[in-house]
Amino acid sequence: MPSSPQRSAIIPLIRDHRGLIFLLAASSVVGGFAEAGFLVLLTRAAFAIAAGNDEVGLYGDRTVSVGIVLLLSLVLVIIRMTTAAMANWYSARLNADATHELRQRLARSFLRSTWAAQQGSRSGRLQEL
Repeated sequence: MPSSPQRSAIIPLIRDHRGLIFLLAASSVVGGFAEAGFLVLLTRAAFAIAAGNDEVGLYGDRTVSVGIVLLLSLVLVIIRMTTAAMANWYSARLNADATHELRQRLARSFLRSTWAAQQGSRSGRLQEL
């Protein structure tokens, strides 16, 4: 695959954060499965209640009471909310880390540049970036 300018700019930013990126992806996937399970269980419970049944068929010949299904649905909602909070925290951490690293690289580059280049830049330009 050919290297594009965007890819070469992003790779240094994500190289040191593979663990956080993995955790972000994993929490999103787990949260997605929890949400899907919640929707399935709640729909089955709603159909059972509408039909006047006290039990919900899960798979095969196994049945569970509507109360248990609603409790499991609540647990799945809590899991979904927890994984969403985790994903938001991972995302914010990645954003903060990338911003910090970019600012450090920019400051280092400016301080390592020649005196003529530093004098040629507008006063306060580094702080604006």
